[in-house]
Amino acid sequence: MKLVNKLIIIYREYIKRAFVTIMLMFICVISFYMTDRTWNTYTKNRCETGIKRKAYSISPYNINKIKFSTRSVHAEQSDMLEGLASIEEISAYGLIIKNDVQFDNGYVNVVISDSDIADMCNTGVSRADIEQKQAEWEGYDLVWIGSSYKGVYEIGQRCQTMASECVVVGFLKDDAQWLVNETITLEKPDLSESGLVVTKDTSKYDWGESLEYTTPVYYVADYKDNDVIKSKLMDYQAEKGIRASIINEGEQLDKDVKDNSITNDKTFIASVLLYVIAIVAISAVTIIECLINRRDYAIFIINGISRKAVYSMILIKNLILIIVSALAAWLYCQWETFGKIIVQTAGEYGNELNYTAKIMAHCIYVPIIIAAEAVIMTVISCIVPVVYLHGKGLIDLMKK
Repeated sequence: MKLVNKLIIIYREYIKRAFVTIMLMFICVISFYMTDRTWNTYTKNRCETGIKRKAYSISPYNINKIKFSTRSVHAEQSDMLEGLASIEEISAYGLIIKNDVQFDNGYVNVVISDSDIADMCNTGVSRADIEQKQAEWEGYDLVWIGSSYKGVYEIGQRCQTMASECVVVGFLKDDAQWLVNETITLEKPDLSESGLVVTKDTSKYDWGESLEYTTPVYYVADYKDNDVIKSKLMDYQAEKGIRASIINEGEQLDKDVKDNSITNDKTFIASVLLYVIAIVAISAVTIIECLINRRDYAIFIINGISRKAVYSMILIKNLILIIVSALAAWLYCQWETFGKIIVQTAGEYGNELNYTAKIMAHCIYVPIIIAAEAVIMTVISCIVPVVYLHGKGLIDLMKK
């Protein structure tokens, strides 16, 4: 039997039982919608955490952030920096600030880092590179700009940021990244369209004293000394009256993964139950239709149509219903997530890290999951009818 003829018969079956078809499609759409929302949230958060992990050139467990209270004053930040200098287990510490570098023909968003901690992120700039360039360009702060600016700016070109003299000493690698926090938000999750300023003195870029706000302080230390250092810092904080918390970057990433566990999401249980209900509903309707139409199937077989062709009609009928439902649910969720069906990869949202993770989740991983569910649903809903028909002879099928 030709495919066109099969589709005509299937279409007539849909029209004959339009109400049942609409109800089944409605159940499937709700099921796929819940699947989409559940897995989109889970995969987006996992993608975001994965992108963050790639930002480190050293173990994130060796990197710690000191985050001050919203009521803290700048003096507490200064006291903390003095305290870090007195702890021998700490190998490096400093501030990270976001600003712009001004060129004659424009500006570039940059991350400004103390030279001691500038090599802790995945930029391709090593401690040896920093020391070499500092010796070569004494008196200047060093600028490495993103790879997209090759041909736009040149090595040795002077620039300024907050009245400080800087010089371009190189370009960052193509996949360069920097860690993200509440004060460092870049237009893209990588540094291809940004830059890195390395300085021996971040205090000249820190407006916290005049505007009375604090900036998180980072320090690098061997993870095995973590508890010892925290104990010393807590004693120091109590002595100086510093209101701050210490967050280990590696432990925070682990916490993000644990908090994002899909088994902790109540909507996951709901989506599984709805998926099972959808499978049962389609299977039940398919079995009932098979019993109702068995004489028609027998007539098809008597007239030379193979059993495989009959089985394929059942399969195609369910497959079309399931695919249309899955596609409708995914397109609606696509609109709900991005405000449009066709999305771009950059330039539309302030938080580019979150936007990139959304695209990876909803445009790559979620469709794969929904497709797998659709295949499983189709196979399960067709097994019993096909087995039933396969075990019946023509005489049995013709009986009323």
